[in-house]
Amino acid sequence: KLSKDIEITEEGKCIVFGKKCLSPDNIKLNNLNCAVEIYMYECEIEGPLLKEVGCLTYLKVMKVSNFRLSGTIPKDIGNLIFLESLNLSDNNLTSPIPSDIGNLTRLKLLMLSNNQLSGNIPEQIGNLIQLEMLYLNNNLLEGCIP
Repeated sequence: KLSKDIEITEEGKCIVFGKKCLSPDNIKLNNLNCAVEIYMYECEIEGPLLKEVGCLTYLKVMKVSNFRLSGTIPKDIGNLIFLESLNLSDNNLTSPIPSDIGNLTRLKLLMLSNNQLSGNIPEQIGNLIQLEMLYLNNNLLEGCIP
């Protein structure tokens, strides 16, 4: 355990348990760089998704949905080349989807629905050749899915 709220299991799963008024600054991502999966439950997180998320190089699963995350999806998310599942749905994320998301060629599930994402769907999503499920609904996106 890293603290009373963050636990990394032997399998490399990081589980963040609920804590009122938790901000992304309270979660030190540099302590989680060995994590393979990140799940957050019953957290009341507000604020931006940290750009340091790109340092979680071994991450395969990231489920950080149904919070009040705001701001942009950091382009450094494209560094997570082992990522197979990314769920950032049901937040308040804004701006275009970064083209760097096309680097996630192992991605099978991409859930970005129910945010405020805008602009064109990046053509680099076409690079996600293993993608099985794509959820972009309830955003302000334009264009076709490549």
